[in-house]
Amino acid sequence: MRAFEIANSYILMFDIIFPESMGLLDPGPELIILILIVLILLFGSRKIPELARGLGRAMGEFKRGRLEIEKEIAQEYAPAATTQAKADSGALRAAKQLGIDIEGESETDVKRRIAEAVPSKDKASVIAVAKTLKLDVEGVGVEDLKRQILNVVR
Repeated sequence: MRAFEIANSYILMFDIIFPESMGLLDPGPELIILILIVLILLFGSRKIPELARGLGRAMGEFKRGRLEIEKEIAQEYAPAATTQAKADSGALRAAKQLGIDIEGESETDVKRRIAEAVPSKDKASVIAVAKTLKLDVEGVGVEDLKRQILNVVR
């Protein structure tokens, strides 16, 4: 019986404070006051700061997790773009090294022309192009260098 009286008094208090209860879900000061009253009644005034701290920690942890994931994604894609940019600029330098005219040609056409020219070049030219592309040339045969050059420009 006591619980019924308490619930009834809360309903009565709600009707006094919020006579237009139809707009209850509209965000505003009334809703905030209602939530605060419910929190105080449910948890007591001593427990609310602990709940707020826990909520703040949870939000901070969520934010740190989101930032960590964003950082991992950025690190995953940044090296690929950087490597491709280095290979592209290396391909242009290699084309010049081979004496290929690259005026007005697309990057794809330049790479194709390098791939066509490398197999017929002599050892000195292949080594020079490999060094231009920053490939390791020590102890590597000419045919292996040609394959590495073709892998870089493709």
